[in-house]
Amino acid sequence: MPKAIFLDKKPKLKIKNKEKYAKLSVESIKIAIKELNLEYKRVDEVDIYNIFIYLEQKKRG
Repeated sequence: MPKAIFLDKKPKLKIKNKEKYAKLSVESIKIAIKELNLEYKRVDEVDIYNIFIYLEQKKRG
């Protein structure tokens, strides 16, 4: 089983389009999880991808 590694400081992330991700909020992700029926399910990478696609479509739509 992999062990968690505690970091001494916040990692530096290079985000190309900060404005695109600045509008994401915890509330919008919670709504997406509820709409995609993922509330009581172990979420994996595919589910996370589906959440982002859902939020993109909702923002356009």
